[in-house]
Parts: sequence; structure tokens; C-alpha cells
Amino acid sequence: MPLYAIRPGQTWDYVPRRFRSEPPEQQPAFRLRHLTSRQQAEIRDMSSRMDSQGGIETKVGTAELRTVQFGLVGWDRWRYGDGEEVPFAQERSPRGEQIATLGCLDTLITLIDELAAEILGGQKLTETEQGN
Repeated sequence: MPLYAIRPGQTWDYVPRRFRSEPPEQQPAFRLRHLTSRQQAEIRDMSSRMDSQGGIETKVGTAELRTVQFGLVGWDRWRYGDGEEVPFAQERSPRGEQIATLGCLDTLITLIDELAAEILGGQKLTETEQGN
């Protein structure tokens, strides 16, 4: 089975499931990117730890939030209820990477889990790719 390399930083647009029935010109599209191996490791390190019983405790919400902060690079047609466009903003992480601000993520509270799954899922081979 061939193995395909991931291009860290490669972007794609994603329309969340709940908006797909709307006309294309009204669908919000989120520009996502692949994470680097270091970003993935940081997310794993910060989101799980050993508990006092020797088991693993996982902080799924923290992992999802950080995944989207690293993997979201922009959006189109993301609006407030009154129709005003939500501005997208980035800031520099302590390591100097451009990441989405927490203020931006606050507007996505109902979409964080779906966007995180898409970002991480975009880094896996599809069934078709696995079969080749």
C-alpha cells in the first residue's frame, strides 16, 4: 500500500454540515490547514496526563480548541445573526506561529468539535487512498 506525505501548511476550504443545504453564496467556508508534527505533539501533551490510578485522563475540549487555533487560517461568509461579517484575526504564538485568536474561536463555539475533526481527519488517508 503506498503511503502519501502530508504537506504541512496546505490549506482547504470546509463548509460545516449544518450549512450545506443553504445556497452556496450564503454558506460559510472555513479555511483549514494541516498541522505540523510538533503542533500535533503539543496538543497530545497538553490534553492528556496520567491520573493517580495510573490511567490516562484526556481533556478533549482543550485538544479540540488548540487544534482549531492551529488549523484555522481564515473564513468567508461567517456572519453574526444580524448579517455583519465576523472579522478573522490571528496572533503570534510563543513559538512565532500565526494562530487564530481566542476571540475568533469564541464565535465558533458550536463548530469547534466539527472543525477539529475535519482538521485532524484531513491528515488521514481516505478509504480510497488506503486501498491504492
